[in-house]
Amino acid sequence: MEKAKKKEAAFIVTFAKREQEIAELK
Repeated sequence: MEKAKKKEAAFIVTFAKREQEIAELK
């Protein structure tokens, strides 16, 4: 359960960074 949460958190962070990069490119 904890590993899944950490994986999910890491995915959310990666997604947020990607979103930010896309926003900066526009």
